[in-house]
Amino acid sequence: ATGAAPLPEFWFQRGSLGPMDLVEDWAAKQGRILTGGGTLEQFFLPGSHYKDPEDLPHHHLSQRAQRDGRNGTVEAFREWKAASKEALWLAGAWTRPLFAGGFEESTEADTFVRNIQTPTLFVDMRWPLHREEALRRSGPMPAPTALSQCSDQQLRVLARQHVFCGYSLVNCSVYDDERQPVVARHHAIDWNYHQQFPRSRPNMWRVQMNPAFTSFKEWAVATDSYGQCCYMERWRRLPPHGGLGPNAHVSYTAAAGIDRKRARCLALRRLGEQDALLCLVDGHFGLAVGREAHVDESVSGQDLGGSSGGGMANLVDHALSTGQRGVAEQLLSIEGSYGVVQNGKWLIQKSTHPWKEGRELFGPNVTIAVDRATNSFTIDGHVWMIFECNFCDRDLGQLFGRSDLTVCSGMESRPKSRPKSSTMRSRL
Repeated sequence: ATGAAPLPEFWFQRGSLGPMDLVEDWAAKQGRILTGGGTLEQFFLPGSHYKDPEDLPHHHLSQRAQRDGRNGTVEAFREWKAASKEALWLAGAWTRPLFAGGFEESTEADTFVRNIQTPTLFVDMRWPLHREEALRRSGPMPAPTALSQCSDQQLRVLARQHVFCGYSLVNCSVYDDERQPVVARHHAIDWNYHQQFPRSRPNMWRVQMNPAFTSFKEWAVATDSYGQCCYMERWRRLPPHGGLGPNAHVSYTAAAGIDRKRARCLALRRLGEQDALLCLVDGHFGLAVGREAHVDESVSGQDLGGSSGGGMANLVDHALSTGQRGVAEQLLSIEGSYGVVQNGKWLIQKSTHPWKEGRELFGPNVTIAVDRATNSFTIDGHVWMIFECNFCDRDLGQLFGRSDLTVCSGMESRPKSRPKSSTMRSRL
C-alpha cells in the first residue's frame, strides 16, 4: 500500500474528490506513514536492530504448536503471562491525535482510532472517517446487514479499515523515563495478515510517557542516518466510562489485591474453532474475532500471489478483480468492534462490520460462568481464558449487569460440580 502516490495535500485541491477516493488514500497513507515514506526497511535491519524471526509480529502466529495444532501465539502468550512479562503502566484506553512519518500525517480529522491495551493483551482498531459516506455511495440502500449483502464496491470500502490484537511484550515492567521502554507487539489476529505476504519488520517502538501518564509518544525504533525516527504516534488516554475507572466508587478491597491507581482491566481470549480477544479498560472495550478455523484454512490456501501487495485492501481488490467474490467475503470475516460499558450494558459504537454498531455485545439469554480455579469464563459454552482481571467477584456481576452472577472460587470446601450459571445473551 506504500506505493500509491499521495493525494493533493490542501483541502481546496481535494474539492472534486469523492469519499471513495479519500478512503482509498487513507489506507495507502497509513502504510506510507508507518514506513517513513518507504524508508523503514532501509534503516531497520535484522540482526542489527532486532532478532529475526523472533521479533516479527507474525512469527508466533505462523507457527503451529505441536501439541494441539493451534497457532503458536497460544503457548507463547501463556508463557509470557506466567513469567509476569507485563506492563501495568501501559494499560489504558487510548485514542491517537497524531500519526506522522515521511512528509505526511494522519489525525483525528481523518481517522477514528481506539487502542485498548491491558498490561498484556491489546485490541487496536482504526477506521477512516469517510467510510460511512463511501458505503452509502457504493451500493443499494438500505444499508447491508451482512457481507453477502454488500456490493463489490462496498466490500472494497470495508477492506480499508484495520484491526489487530495480541500481546504487547515490553522489555521492562517498570516505566523509566530515561531508559524509555521498548514494546514489541506480537499479533494473534491481524486484518492485514496473509501468509503469502508476511510483514518483514517488527511492530516495535519506544515509549515516552508524559509525567501524568495521560499521554505517550510512540517512537519508531528504526531511525534514519540523522537519528530521526521513521514515524511517531501520539496517544492520549480516554477518560473512564460508566464509573469503571481507577477512581470509581466500586468495591476495592485489599483481599482482592486491587490497586486504586491502576486501570480497571479485563482481558479474555477465546480458544477453539474461532480465536477471539476481548479487552476492557476503564469502561472501554475492544473485541477482535478471527475467521472461523475452516474459513481461515481456506483463505490461507488461496493463491493470492497476483495481488499488487499484501494487506486487506490489496487482497480484496485482487479477489474481486479475478472473480473470487467468495474469497473477498472470507477475507473480510474478521471482526473488530469498539464500545463502552454503561450500567452493565456493553454497547458497540464502531465495528469493521458496521451493521453491528448500536447493538449490545451481551444481553440476558446466554449462560455465563466464571471459574477462578481454572482462571476462565465460559460464555455460551465457549471457554475464554483470563489474562487480566482486577475486578472482584461482586464487581464482575455489576460489570455484566447481573447482581446474581455466580463465580466458582476453586476452594476445596466448595462443591466440585459447576454452580448454576447466570443467564446472559452473548454475540460472541
